[in-house]
Amino acid sequence: MSYDANFDQARLDQLAEQHLTDSTAEGKVFFMSDSDENRLDHARWQAPDTVDA
Repeated sequence: MSYDANFDQARLDQLAEQHLTDSTAEGKVFFMSDSDENRLDHARWQAPDTVDA
């Protein structure tokens, strides 16, 4: 399988369109890889303690 540099962004755009339409979100996502194989091994989400609905 060859690496597609646009794949990750395209998937994030699809998820945002499906789940975040007409809403806003604020926070951070931390990604980490422990390997030399360019794969995601860990992700940590951080959001504010309060969320306005």
